[in-house]
Amino acid sequence: MRDESGISRHPKLVDADTARSRQQMIGQRLRDLYDGVLEEGVPESFEDLLAALDGDPDSAVQDETPSREGHHD
Repeated sequence: MRDESGISRHPKLVDADTARSRQQMIGQRLRDLYDGVLEEGVPESFEDLLAALDGDPDSAVQDETPSREGHHD
């Protein structure tokens, strides 16, 4: 592997304990990040939209167009 200066650089080899330690640290940081996202919650309007798409009549978004029932043209 060569960098822009033309000097050959080889990745440093690390022992298994160091690699495992790095992986554990990365894993912990990813879990912390994911937990933070979960704590943000979902906006109510988005939950309503999902319920409407699932066909839940109790939580569905109401159609705002006036009903034409009972009107004869």
